[in-house]
Amino acid sequence: MFIFDNRIEIHSPGLLPEGVSMESIKHGASVPRNKLLFNHGINLLPYTGAGSGITRALKFTPDIKFVNDETLNEFVVTVERRDVGENDVKNDRDSDREDRDKRDEEDRDNSLSAKYIENNEATKRDNDGVEEAKDRTNIVRIPYKQLSNVQKDVIQFCSIPRTAKEIMDHIGYYNNSKNMTTYVRPLLEMGYLEMTEPDKPKSKNQKYRKLRKE
Repeated sequence: MFIFDNRIEIHSPGLLPEGVSMESIKHGASVPRNKLLFNHGINLLPYTGAGSGITRALKFTPDIKFVNDETLNEFVVTVERRDVGENDVKNDRDSDREDRDKRDEEDRDNSLSAKYIENNEATKRDNDGVEEAKDRTNIVRIPYKQLSNVQKDVIQFCSIPRTAKEIMDHIGYYNNSKNMTTYVRPLLEMGYLEMTEPDKPKSKNQKYRKLRKE
């Protein structure tokens, strides 16, 4: 990909696959270049728009240019960048700021998760000092106002019991043990969430809900 002041060029090695033409691709014709990867990837990757990229791009920007360059043996897509000025620079800066804020939010969540794990392990090791272990556990109990926006979102989302997958889909992360440890487990330990089946933590019917304060 090459980004210029007035255009963006996307260069793909190889020509259009046999069976499609410059005109047919604009109407949705699609032939996978690597059928082995396509047949497996379409079932494994979280994406269902296989073959629709060009038609969707044309709806957004109708004047995209396509070149099937036989000399260089590559397919080139060119998108014109029009009216690039101060507003676009400002929008780019705002977007960068939002990205930084999101990274900071994730770093904060990961920091909380690491602190939770560290103190939880310390508690398990300290079998003789019950009071001391209790104090360590309290270290990760922070006020609601100091929680990250993502954590607050999870708590409010769980006003109705939710599955782990529903929670992860809601905040835009994969449903795996690492993200559960980062975003859900600390909230359980701090008393903001509770399991609907606490006696069966690994139950397939397990859900999480906001803990009601009496």
